[in-house]
Amino acid sequence: MLHEEIISQIKVERELKIPTSVKRGLVLTEDKLRSLAKEEFLNEELYEPATHLLKRPGKLIRPGLIFTTAEVLGEDPEDFIDLAAGIELLHTASLVHDDILDKDSMRRGVEPVHMKFGESSAILAGDALIAKAISLASRYGERIIKRAAEAAMAMCAGEVLDVKLQSAPGPQSDLSLYLKVAELKTASLMAVSSSIVADYVKSRKRDPLYDIGLNIGMSFQIKDDIMNYLGITDKAPKSVKSDANNNRPSVISVFKNNGREDPVRTAAKLNNFYLDRANELLVSLGNADSLLQYLDFLRI
Repeated sequence: MLHEEIISQIKVERELKIPTSVKRGLVLTEDKLRSLAKEEFLNEELYEPATHLLKRPGKLIRPGLIFTTAEVLGEDPEDFIDLAAGIELLHTASLVHDDILDKDSMRRGVEPVHMKFGESSAILAGDALIAKAISLASRYGERIIKRAAEAAMAMCAGEVLDVKLQSAPGPQSDLSLYLKVAELKTASLMAVSSSIVADYVKSRKRDPLYDIGLNIGMSFQIKDDIMNYLGITDKAPKSVKSDANNNRPSVISVFKNNGREDPVRTAAKLNNFYLDRANELLVSLGNADSLLQYLDFLRI
């Protein structure tokens, strides 16, 4: 079977071997997200669509990065529950809006917000999630609010470029444009997640931690594209977007349009290139071994 080795490698069950304190942080973050009250969204008409996806949370990769880097910096992960919840709400808002633009029919195994509640309600729900995210982040001061706002702006800019990538034949062969979209839409928030605690405590490790998160984010997006193309879903499925059933550009379609004989293996090499860069930065930090779990989880 073509790409059987890659499919087998991706399907190998891997658990993130995270410290107990990080696991507890993730549990508390999930509790925080599930416990958001109707009163916080002022009425039920906004509350229901805004919290729809929170009833089936994803992998919480971004909060995990926050708690893991807190450990690396010698901080208590539980001090950053509200911040982690806020960052996850920013991510969820991007999913709500992204599903509208891509006309997706499934997210985390359920109807996406725009299909269940309508596009107008979904747009407003995404806006409300951003507002709530900023409110939660405000506990940590102006610098942290600015970082969260910058991440939200980057994701919006990435969506604009993504629309450009989808709408014109030429850009779908442009690897540099694809990588810029991946950086803005996906990697930017992971970079912020891996460095925002360092911002808060004014650590000199902020820049390498940011770059590690950026490379992890690039790898995450490329692996996601490969999984979608090969029809591999995870425990919280979304609609599969292979070239056979969707015209949305991916790293696979970009390599295909550039005439690569085996675009899947080429993409896998690019995925591992970013992980190798992240690993080099980890070595330079000297005491960030707990972040290696993410590299192992994403490697193909």
